[in-house]
Amino acid sequence: MEDYEEGGLACERTFFHEKDEAVQLCEEMGMCKDESKGKAARLHEILNWYQEQPQLIDCAVPDMVAALLKAFSDNYESSTTALDEAGRGLYAIIKVRSVKIAGRFFPHEAMDLEKAACLLKRFPAGCPQWQLRFSVFAWVSVLAMIPFPLETMDDRVDGLPLVNRLVTACVEGLSESTRTREAAALAVSRLLTRKDTEGTQLPAFLRAANDSIHNSTDGFKTQGMLAAVAAMFKRGDRCKLLQRVPMVLARVTDGKMMSNA
Repeated sequence: MEDYEEGGLACERTFFHEKDEAVQLCEEMGMCKDESKGKAARLHEILNWYQEQPQLIDCAVPDMVAALLKAFSDNYESSTTALDEAGRGLYAIIKVRSVKIAGRFFPHEAMDLEKAACLLKRFPAGCPQWQLRFSVFAWVSVLAMIPFPLETMDDRVDGLPLVNRLVTACVEGLSESTRTREAAALAVSRLLTRKDTEGTQLPAFLRAANDSIHNSTDGFKTQGMLAAVAAMFKRGDRCKLLQRVPMVLARVTDGKMMSNA
């Protein structure tokens, strides 16, 4: 694991030494039993060794992610402690390997959208389980790319259809002071740049974001809104977004915005 060389110590690793232990930890957390408490901390400890060589854990990422996501897809009504442990474990993987890589192995069935919405309602903005919320938003960002109209899933709760509930949860996440804000921005950008939402929901969001960017005194909310808008312009249909550019550009370059930068 460590090789002594003349003139110094070489700590570069060549493979994922703790692969079996890491996968086992994830499998135990994925079962959502209260005995799993403390296992996420051990997973963090292991994966932190690979932050400078994240590609070495790729051999285990599919198994680790699949095991942990069972907590969200199969055991989403489990105890708060057990779910939080699974969320913290998934966050540890994403922190080292990114949403882009870990997200390739997220489950993405249509029925999972409702489960994600239930988790976000159960663990609202401001709750102490921010790593769990981050992980659920990362999951939503993948689920948002499923190739069929979201309006076909019209499961209403409190009079709101599923897509509205997810967007509302994402917007609330944009004000958080933790890294949850980044995942919420990614999730809402993917939800609102779909072909079935960009004509109906996107204009309203951009107007609200425009007002928020100009008037809000909450720095975290401003950062979250800007991150979401930037992601939407990066991902969305440029021809359809072109007409929105002057409105957004005027806000982000006005004197008030520049003085708060």
